[in-house]
Order: sequence, then C-alpha cells, then structure tokens
Amino acid sequence: MKQKILYCGDSPIGGASTYLYAVLKKNRYRVTHIAPHQKLPLLVSKSKFNLIIISDYSKKNITPNCEDQLVRQVRNGTSLLMVGGWASFTGKWGGYRGSQIESLLPVTCSKNDDRLNYASGLMLSVKQQHPIIRGVRWNNPPVICGLNKVSVSKQSKVVLEAVALKKGKLQKQRRYPLLVTNHDKDFKSAVFTCDFAPHWCGGLVDWGTRRVRLKASKNAQVEVGDQYIAFISQMTRWLLA
Repeated sequence: MKQKILYCGDSPIGGASTYLYAVLKKNRYRVTHIAPHQKLPLLVSKSKFNLIIISDYSKKNITPNCEDQLVRQVRNGTSLLMVGGWASFTGKWGGYRGSQIESLLPVTCSKNDDRLNYASGLMLSVKQQHPIIRGVRWNNPPVICGLNKVSVSKQSKVVLEAVALKKGKLQKQRRYPLLVTNHDKDFKSAVFTCDFAPHWCGGLVDWGTRRVRLKASKNAQVEVGDQYIAFISQMTRWLLA
C-alpha cells in the first residue's frame, strides 16, 4: 500500500509547490496537498497519514481542533517535517512559536521575525552523518540564499548547517542550523530551515550533474538536479521508515 503524505503550503500546484510535489510523486507516494490560502479541513486532519509536511503554511490556517488532531497523529507515530519559508516557524506569516506543533519539532522558534536573507550565499555543510544524507554527493554542495533562524532543542541532531559566504570564503562564525532531526522513541520529526523552491533555495534546485524533468500534474512540471531529488527522497524515506 502506498504511503500517504499530507503536504500543506507553498502554493497551488503549478507554483512553488510543484518542486517538492513532483519529487514526492516520483517516489509514488499518495499526496494530499493543501494550498497556503486554504484552511486545513478537519476531515483531512482526522485522516491517517504516514508523514505531514508543513512548508510555508501559516499557523492561522490550522484551527485548534485541527492542531489537536495533527499532534495526536504525530504522537501516535506519524512523522512531521517543517520546511522553511515566510509562513513557517516565526516567519512574517508563520506564527508557530508557542504552538503544540512547535513542541513536536527538534527546534524552538524565535521570539521575533526569524527570516534571514543572504544575497552573497550560504553554503550547505555536513555537521554529522545521518541516513538522510547517505548516498548524496557532497563534493560540490549548493549555495542557498536564506533561511529561518531557529534554536536547536536538547538531544536533537544537527545534520546540516548553512555557513555564510563573503567574497567566496566561508565565514565559519556565521553558521545556522539547516537540517535538524529529533530522537524521540515514539515519532520522527525534522526541520529544513530553507525552502525547496525559489527564492531562498538558490542553487539547491539545480544541485547535481544531471538534469531531470519531473511532472507534478498534466500541466505542471519542473526541471531539477539529480542530487536535489536524491536529497529530498532520502529525507522522506527516513521519515517514513
């Protein structure tokens, strides 16, 4: 039976959500997508999913009853992934600080607007090994252009960092958690504090040596790098294992 994913946010299919949605479809998951302007239907939150992805989806779209249902699912074994954006964490329209959903994440949200923009770039850097990055080629990592600034919770694992660049050189004193996972025995959760679609993701979508065309729907497709696909695929496999 195909594993079921609830994907909330980014855009209607055909916009920014097409990137992540197309990779999920390539892996043959059953994906239910909720656009960022839509409230999360209580019926959907009551359905049983294997993974819930929140990506640029404002907390105001999730009613208290829906949040209760989602939290109950995660505590009963559904995995959770939050991806960065202006409507994630404490972004301009995020609002997750102090929420029940935040309590499930391996990080805590900032008190104030947490968006960081780096026009000169942030390079992906491996902090420690993890199944998510196994098999992904790191000899030529991509550069991203922004993320949400978060604080890592105790006993969470920082897998990737984003290190600031200045005139092409790494500024090691300016490094930020990028991929963080939890180690709770009852459920899996992770955050990727950048996004998977332009603009923050920068060179991430082109990462790799081979170009791949992916179809999200009859009228929506994207062209991405092979390591972009490998990275997202490994992340979802770990969360669904």
